[in-house]
Amino acid sequence: MNPNQPPTLEACPPDPFPTALVNALSALFRRLPAVNQAYVVQCHVTGSTERPHMVIGISGADDLNDVIHRAGRVARYYLKRGDYVDFLRVEDSALEHYLLNESEPFYRRRLDA
Repeated sequence: MNPNQPPTLEACPPDPFPTALVNALSALFRRLPAVNQAYVVQCHVTGSTERPHMVIGISGADDLNDVIHRAGRVARYYLKRGDYVDFLRVEDSALEHYLLNESEPFYRRRLDA
């Protein structure tokens, strides 16, 4: 990493797509009215030696701490050894623009639900 340049965060769709994880999280989010939408991306810091990792962005209520805690417990059953996933609130995050404008949510609360 060049010490004269600040690191940048690269985001893209995960490859391979984590279908089992997304299905499990969608089932959880259907039971939690605080969640309106959820997104999954793969992130990497340019110049870093760390492998890219998944980030789950959640949009919804002001306080999503309980949701994120529950989602983390679900996610650990679907991750390979050494893999990890970050959870964040979409609003006011560094990934907000990308998630809202360049990706599609894997979960969206139905209005009639």
